[in-house]
Amino acid sequence: MKQQILRDTVYIGSKLPVDIDASTLNAYQQYAEQIGGHLYQLGYTGVAGIDTMITMDDTIIPIIEINGRFTLSTYISFLERVLGQVNVFSRYFKWSSSEAYDFTRVCRILEREGMLYDSDKREGILVYTAGTLPVQLDEGGRHTRQIVRAAHFTGA
Repeated sequence: MKQQILRDTVYIGSKLPVDIDASTLNAYQQYAEQIGGHLYQLGYTGVAGIDTMITMDDTIIPIIEINGRFTLSTYISFLERVLGQVNVFSRYFKWSSSEAYDFTRVCRILEREGMLYDSDKREGILVYTAGTLPVQLDEGGRHTRQIVRAAHFTGA
């Protein structure tokens, strides 16, 4: 489970662990099993990213949308198992610049600035995709459609 962070109504990232109590987590587990079982009965197998909502009065809406593909949550779903108890804020960044940036270059910049993930400190930024769209030059000669997805970690 990941908690979506919004700016007004626009998704900007996810955080984990989520801020919910044990009974809400249990309810989510039951919904997930019901939904997964129903999808399986319909013949669906594979990844299913399910968007849900908890309203301001703590009502759970168990299905907003089902994505039969990898989602942002899929990309970061393994992090807790690999890194242990950590706090994660994952988001994407879009920008335009006078130069193109690839994965290696983004990581080098973060390392130079002392911001790249440090396994000894269990803190920093982990880049898990960069340049997911073809880079194009806009009318002003700037590189556009560059996307980086990164997660910031702090030890828990």
